[in-house]
Amino acid sequence: MPNPPDNPKSEAAVALAKGLLSFVPGGGLIAELGDMLNPLEKRKHQWMVEVSSAIEELSSKFDVLPETLANNEHFVSFVLQASLVAVKNHQQEKLRALRCALVSAGSAELNSDDLAFQYLRYIDELSVTHLRILHCLVRFGDEFSGLSQIESMLILLEEKLGASLDRAAFRGFLNDLEQRFLILAVDVDELPEFASSQSFRVLESSQKKGLMITSLGAGMIGFINEHET
Repeated sequence: MPNPPDNPKSEAAVALAKGLLSFVPGGGLIAELGDMLNPLEKRKHQWMVEVSSAIEELSSKFDVLPETLANNEHFVSFVLQASLVAVKNHQQEKLRALRCALVSAGSAELNSDDLAFQYLRYIDELSVTHLRILHCLVRFGDEFSGLSQIESMLILLEEKLGASLDRAAFRGFLNDLEQRFLILAVDVDELPEFASSQSFRVLESSQKKGLMITSLGAGMIGFINEHET
């Protein structure tokens, strides 16, 4: 189990993280029944380490002091809601996305409360595979936008991910992302087993077709990506 950073510069970050997480519902119960609920206690401890690390990063990279964050109602609310999502998850990719989201929420790079919490809701609702698909569309968008068949998109995505995807599940992933306006499928042919007719979507001011990420989807990936020094 990882431990919180123990150098003097990190003490304020650790103290703030502990203070914030003490308000997460069930925190006292977890501490009291630690032996009985050991896996849950481990998750809480791991998340406390991640929150501490995010606070320290905000201080070192963005000159945002822990005491400033402690008085930032937006950040406090975001940490509390993100913590509820974190303790429900065991996948490191989800936890990494949540940690990066904390840095984004506290760095003042995103000034919209509504958008930040919308991204957080999507992190909670979507699977790791959903997030991987979005990452691929950001990184290899030009390759996907030139395809007209979902069959070809599946083949390309499996190549980029280095893993196979169930066809029905893949169609469900695309539907989930499109319903949230994170991607657009424009003038594409459906998978044979799902197609009753050709699928057409309208994309204004563009003649492109294929699978494309929207500005909302790109913004979300930026929100949960590692921040460069």
